[in-house]
Formats: sequence, structure tokens, C-alpha cells
Amino acid sequence: MNSMPFLLEIGAEEIPSQYVAVLAGELNQGLTEGLRQNRLFHKPLAHEATPRRLVIWGSVLAEQTPSSDTVRGPLWSVAYGTDGNPTPALLGFCRRVGLAPGALHEIEEGSKRYVAATKAQPVASVSALFPDILTRAFGNLALPRSIRWSINDYRFIRPVRWLALWIDGQLVPMALAGVKSQALTYGNRTDHPEAVAYSGPEDFWKVLEQSRVMISIVGRQQHIVAEGERLARSVDGVVDWDPELLEEVQNLVEWPTPFLGRFDDEFLQIPAPVLVTSMKVHQRYFPIYDAQGHLLPAFVGVRNGVGDRLDLVVRGNQKVLRARLSDAQYFYRLDRAVRLADRLGNLRSVIFHARMGTYGEKLDRMHRMWQKTRDWWNLTDSELGVADRAIDLFKADLLTHVVQEFPELQGEMGAIYAQLEGESSWLSEAIKDQYRPKSPLDRIPESALGQWLVLLDRTDTLVMAFANGLKPSGSEDPFGLRRAALAIGRVASEGLVLHNRAVHEMIKVTAQLAGFSQTVAEEAYDLVAQRLLHHLTEEFPAPLIRAVLMIPQPWINVRDRIKWLLELTRDKEWMTVAQAFKRVDRVVPKERSWEAPGMVEHGYQYQAVEQALIEAAQPLQDGQLSPDSWWQHAQHTARAVNAVFDQVLIMDPDQAVRERRLALLSWVNQGLRRYFDLSVVE
Repeated sequence: MNSMPFLLEIGAEEIPSQYVAVLAGELNQGLTEGLRQNRLFHKPLAHEATPRRLVIWGSVLAEQTPSSDTVRGPLWSVAYGTDGNPTPALLGFCRRVGLAPGALHEIEEGSKRYVAATKAQPVASVSALFPDILTRAFGNLALPRSIRWSINDYRFIRPVRWLALWIDGQLVPMALAGVKSQALTYGNRTDHPEAVAYSGPEDFWKVLEQSRVMISIVGRQQHIVAEGERLARSVDGVVDWDPELLEEVQNLVEWPTPFLGRFDDEFLQIPAPVLVTSMKVHQRYFPIYDAQGHLLPAFVGVRNGVGDRLDLVVRGNQKVLRARLSDAQYFYRLDRAVRLADRLGNLRSVIFHARMGTYGEKLDRMHRMWQKTRDWWNLTDSELGVADRAIDLFKADLLTHVVQEFPELQGEMGAIYAQLEGESSWLSEAIKDQYRPKSPLDRIPESALGQWLVLLDRTDTLVMAFANGLKPSGSEDPFGLRRAALAIGRVASEGLVLHNRAVHEMIKVTAQLAGFSQTVAEEAYDLVAQRLLHHLTEEFPAPLIRAVLMIPQPWINVRDRIKWLLELTRDKEWMTVAQAFKRVDRVVPKERSWEAPGMVEHGYQYQAVEQALIEAAQPLQDGQLSPDSWWQHAQHTARAVNAVFDQVLIMDPDQAVRERRLALLSWVNQGLRRYFDLSVVE
């Protein structure tokens, strides 16, 4: 089939940077799907974007690929009479499909013969169909928010201002959001704000470059980095290329022009995180560091276009940054006049959440939890000595002026102030890491005290939220409870601080101390287990993860246990043990636990096969049994279990006998469930 090149440009007012690449990709997908549905797809399309335009190009089929539909009619025996003439049933079918009886044919389905009609679908040109395909794809874009303009109520993330659709070098007449397709484009606002005419697709790319538009997203990023690094070398520094900020800046400009700016050395007396946050968040500047990692009084900014006087742009940006840093310096000095500990009184009256009380109540709950569980944690004597103070101070920076100006610095400013006020390094480090992990890819706190603080804080928040009906549902999670649950799971499984207790027990005790039911604890625990399971599915099969997480054991070696279980599933005895476990698990009462059986129970004499099971399962109850030894004894126990099921009627009509046999199997089940719940593993 013949193919034709096509080029599409949709111009708009500045699209927010976070949606530039996303919208271009989604429009590409929408066009691709529309072309497929209309039998016009040729090969994958390409796309690029800037804040003011979405551009898609490639090749499409000149016309639709031929296609036909076969419509089944009546049975052959019904279609023709004994005289061979068409029956009314056949004539009705012919009217419906628009064909004469002679144009029909026969098809077989199973042992039956039918009359059928095959009709070729119309074949239309791409130029005739593409406008409708584009309109549908554009209208189906998933917009986080939209703007309405014009009396016709057009909607897009920003008003559409120009449009050009070219197919095989010809401009296709159409309109999109009230804008007609024209052989016009626009340069960047700084250097070429006026419309620029061009002759066709071949001329389009050259006109864009001449109009100072760098259409390639990757190209803009590479230019920013290369030129920024050159500028930084002029002051013997290196640029901190924050990936998120770089992605934002590259989609804010159409022709990036990096420049070097400076600020007064006096501002270096302010902690570096304050300066860096002011530069990145408020001004979108990239900070520069020396070879030793110290912040230099310089930055790289990026302007859109070249303009006439870059020096004026530099001076203007430096002036704005100086005002920002002067504010930060003022706030920092105000904060230093009041110690963190002196802020505790005011913090205690601040509302944590309308349904969950004040921060004072939250800190009191955490103190009670800490006192109840002091022997649970793998903390040094030095860390134990500052634990209560860590609870008191870890949220105190919320009342500082710097954090109120820069909420991104929560925890980090508390750590800085704590260190300046002479608090221990363990305490300041724990305060700094209290919000980690911030995402599934973020690290957990490095210190044991930091891990402990995260577990107490997040567990309290989770339990209180569930107790007050603030559960996440569907895609809604306004209080970040899924993130809090994952933090609990990751810290408990990747850290070493909760070394001898299960997460389930930690959540249960937290709920009990706050006066909430076991149901609240179970619901909160289920969310933690679900989030950790989801996190680990990138590494392991979900059934194996679930088998490990369903056992109430400490999670500090959860990955090792999953890996071990994976190895066991490849063992030749695996199926024997798994099937025996499931046989037991299906019949034993889940709500009861049992003591170790003797050879004679209340007058009941165990049979030889049951005594053999007791002897085989006895080692499984040893808390000091190594995993490898447990597996060896589990194999012996599995064979003994199968023998009991084969030779003894478990559900004996005699209730006393039945009770003793169920008691025996429940006791065996406890040993088999030492490391895994095999009922969820195939």
C-alpha cells in the first residue's frame, strides 16, 4: 500500500511544564489508535513538544486498506424452495444487505449450510478521514484540568491558537477548537512572537530553528546541561542537576539560554538547604557546588530565547534572588532566637487533624507506646537516652518561620536547629529522616533511632486515621495513608530496629493503648501488608510474598525468607509438604490454639500412626530450630500427616475422639506455619 508523510502542529498558550511531554505522548497514542481503527496505520508515529506546541509526524496509508464483512443469512434449506426459487426469507435478507440472490454465496458452520453475503467496505482517502481522527483523539485527551474559551465552549488545558495539518505536502483544510489549519507557525515569545509563514513540511523544521524553537525535549535538556556545566566551570564549580527541576525547566522554554548568576557571600551563613530550596523552588535555579561539596555563591538559570540584553536578565534574576534570600535570612535569624524545646508548649495545642486531635495528644500517645515497648527495639544506650526527647522535638520545626515559608524543609530544619542547639547527633539525624521514605524509591532512615521514630509516628497516624473513618478508598488517599503504610512496611523489613517483634503486634498494641478495637488494628495491618506486598512484587511472585507476610513474625529478614521459600518450591519434597499442610489447614479450627499433646489424652489412647505424627512434629515447636532443620523435620511431618489422613478418620462420630484428633492437627499446624502460610501458595 502507498504511504504518505504527514505533519501536525497544534499551537497553544503556554502549557504547564508537567503536562508538555505527557499530552504529546497521549495525542500520539490517540492518533495511532484512530489510524488503526480506520485501517490507515502504517508505522509508529514520532512526537515532540514545547510549552507552546504539540508536534506529531510520520507516514500514513494513502487510503484505507481493503476490507469486507461477511453477513450470515438463513439456512440454505430455508433460503430456496423445492422448486429452486428464492423464498421470502432469502428475498428479505437480500433487501437487508442490498444484493441480488445471484451475488450471495454459501458458508458452512459445523454441519449446517447457510446463505451469506460478503460486502466490501468503502475505501476512503486519509485526507478525508484524518480530520475526524484528529478531532476525536484531541477531544479524548485526559486533561487534569481544562480551560474554556470562546463562545463555543472549547476546552483544552490552554487555549489553542494555531493549527497546521499537512498530508503528502498538502495543507488539509480543517478546524480544531475553532482554529483553522494554516501554513503558519510561531517562534518563541521572546525572539519571534509574530506569525511565520512556511511552504510545507520540509520547510517547517528550518523555520522553527530560525524562529528560535528547539522542538526536541531531549535536545533542550542536553543543551541546558552542556551550557550550564560550561558556565559552572568558569567559577570552578559543578551544577546540581536535580532531575525533577531539570525536567520542569526544559519544558518551560522553547529556546533555552542558560546564564550564570551570583549572590552575596554573606548569604552563605544561612544553612545550605534554605538557600538551595529558595533557588530551586521559588526561582527554578540550579545551585553550584565546589569540589568539596560546599555551596558556592552562584547559580545557573535558564531564560527562554536569546533577547537583546542577557546581562539585564541576569541582573534582574540576581535582584529577585537577593530579595528571596534576604527574607530567608530574616526568618532564619528569628528562628534561632527560640529553641526547639521552647516551641513544644505552642506545638501541643496545634491541631494535627480535626478528628485526630492535637499534636500534644499525638506526642502523648507516642510516649505511651514507647514506654510500653522499650525492650522491643534494637537501640543503643545513647539512642535510648534521647528517645523521649526525640518524640518531643521531632515536630517542633513546624512552628519555625523557615518551615512555614519553605514547607519542603520540614524535618531538615528541625535537624539543623537541633544540632546548632547542642542536641545529640542521633537525635538530629532522626529528626532529619522522619519523613523517609518519601516514595517507593526513596531510602529509609539510616539510623536505628530514625527508623524507630518513623515506625512510632506512622503507626500512630495510621491507627488514628482508621479509628476515625479516614480510610483510603479507590484512588482517593488525601492523608497519604498508603504512603505511611508502605513506610511502616519498608522500615520494618529493610531496617534492623524492630528486630524481635512483629509489625502486627506493634499495630495491635498501638490501637490498644489508644483505646481502639482489634478491628481497627487488623484493618490498619492489612493496609501495611498490602502496600509492602505491592512493593515487593517487582522482585518476587505475589503468592510467595503473601505466604511470608501472613505469618506474624518480625519482618527484618522478610526478603531472605521469600528467597528461601522460592528455593523450597523447587525442592523435590515441596509438593509433599505443601499438600500435607493444606490438608491440615483445611480441617483445623482457626480460632483455637492447642498445647502439645501427650500419648494419652483424657483417656484417649493415640494410635501408633498418631504417635508417629507427634514424634515427627515435636521438633517443629522448638523456637531455636534453624530454617534448614525446620525444613527437614517438616518433610518428616508431612509424610506422617499423610499417613494419619490415610489411616484415621479425623472427623470421628465420637465428639471426644474428634476433638483430640483436631487438637493434634492444630498443634501440628502451628509448627508447619512457623515461617510460611502455605495455604496461599500453589
